[in-house]
Amino acid sequence: MNKKRIAVLGAGPTGLTAAWKLRQEGHDVILLERSSYVGGFGASFKRDGFILDYGPHTFHVKKGEVIPIVEYLLGDDLIRGKRNIRTLAKGKYLKYPFEFYNLISQLNPFFVIRMIFDFVMASIIYKFIHVADNNFESWGIKRFGKTLYNFCFGRYTEKVWGMPAHLISHKFAAKKIKGLDIKSIISKILGGKGEEQEIYWEDWLYPRKGSGQLFDKMNQDYLASGGQLSLESNVTRVNCEGSTVTSIDYVEKGKKKNLKVDEVISTIPLKNLILSMSPSFGDYISYTAKRLQFRGIVLVYVVMDTNAATDAHWIYLLDPIFKFNRVTEQKNLVKDVCPEGKTVLCFEMCCSTKDPIWQYTDEQFKDMIFEEIKNIKIIDPSLISDVFTVKVTDAYAICHLGYEEHLKDLLEHISQIKNLVSTGRQGLYLQIDMHDSMALGLNAAKFVVHENKDMFSWYKEKTEFLDWDR
Repeated sequence: MNKKRIAVLGAGPTGLTAAWKLRQEGHDVILLERSSYVGGFGASFKRDGFILDYGPHTFHVKKGEVIPIVEYLLGDDLIRGKRNIRTLAKGKYLKYPFEFYNLISQLNPFFVIRMIFDFVMASIIYKFIHVADNNFESWGIKRFGKTLYNFCFGRYTEKVWGMPAHLISHKFAAKKIKGLDIKSIISKILGGKGEEQEIYWEDWLYPRKGSGQLFDKMNQDYLASGGQLSLESNVTRVNCEGSTVTSIDYVEKGKKKNLKVDEVISTIPLKNLILSMSPSFGDYISYTAKRLQFRGIVLVYVVMDTNAATDAHWIYLLDPIFKFNRVTEQKNLVKDVCPEGKTVLCFEMCCSTKDPIWQYTDEQFKDMIFEEIKNIKIIDPSLISDVFTVKVTDAYAICHLGYEEHLKDLLEHISQIKNLVSTGRQGLYLQIDMHDSMALGLNAAKFVVHENKDMFSWYKEKTEFLDWDR
C-alpha cells in the first residue's frame, strides 16, 4: 500500500479518530486544530480541582468498531451504567422516557387523557386526510397529536433552535427521531410494555476522569505513533489544481504556513471549508454556504457545597418558563470528577452568537441561574458557592426550512474534489453523538486512502435523509 501524506482538519472526535486510525496504518498524518486542545465538544477541562465536560456526554453502547477502541484505550478507567433522565414539565419532576403511571400520578389526569385522545384522533384523521408534513411542527402533530407533540417536542424544540417549529425542516424531525417506534412509545405511555427504543440508549460508557480522558489518551497514542499535531492552527485556504487539493494554508499561533498534501479529511464546519476553497466554487455556492448556520451553546457551571444536588444525570426543562434547555450533574455519572463535598450542575442554553445574551457576564448568568432554580425547586440555592460560564460556537447545525437543498448543493460541489473528504457533525451538517462521530472518523480514514474513490457515493451514503436525484 502506498503511504500518503494526509492532512486532517479539526481534532474533535471525528478528526482525531481519523488521524489515529491513519497512523495505525502508517500514513504520514498532520492534524490541524484551531483551539488549544483536542476532543472538540467531547473534551474536558480542569478548574479548582474539578474535571468538567462540555455537557457532559456519555458513549452509547452500540455495535461496530468504536466501543472496542474506547475499551482498548481506557481499560479499567471506563465506567458502565444506565442513564437516569428526568424532565421538569407542568411543574412536575417526571421520569423519561415517559411512563403512564408516573404521568397519571403526577399530572392532571384530564391532561393525560387529552394527550391520548389527541393521539388517537390524529391517527384516525391523518389516515384518511392527506396533510403535508413539510415542517417539524406538522410532522410531529401528524404522528403524535397536538397535545403530546407540544408536551414532548414542540415547545422545547422552539426554545433550543430559537425559531417557530413550522420554520424547521421536517427532514430534521425525521432524522433526529429516526428509529423511534411511535406505537411503542404510545404503548408505554398508556401503560403497556412496548419495545425498547434504540434512540434512548439506556446503557452508557463513560471515562472515569471525564469524556475528554478518551481523546487525551487517543491523542497520546497518536503522537507516540509519530503523528503530528498543530494546535491553535486556523485553516485559511484550501488550494486546488483542477479537482485536486495540493496544499493547505493555515496560521499557527500567528505564523503563516503552507502544507503540501496528498489527501485531506475535513471536519471543520462545511461553510468554512467551502469559503476557504481556492479557486472558489463561485458566488452562488459561497452564498449558499453562508445560509448554513450553527447555533452556539452557553454552559453555565454552578458549583455547590454538597455531594449531590439531584438524583439524575440529565434534567430536561420542558416548561416555557425556563430559559435554559437542560441541567446535567456530571458527578452522578462518576464521583472522581469532583472533590468530596462538592458537585457541579451544568445549565445549558442554545443561542446565536449574535444574540445579546451571548455577551452576558458571569454575574448576569448567575442572576439568571437563581431565577431558574426558583422554578426548578428541587435544587437548594443556598448551597451555591461559585458560578462561571463557558461558551461554545458552532455547536448545533440549524436545520431551517430548505436547508437540505442548500446542503445538497454544497456536497455535490465538494464531491468534485477527488482527494478531499468532508465528514463529522460539522463537515456533514449532522446531529449525531460522539459514538457516531468517531465512527465517521474511522470510515473517513478507510475511504480516503482508496485509489478509486467515488466521492459522490460517500456523501450520498452519509446523508441518506436527503432526497438525492441520482
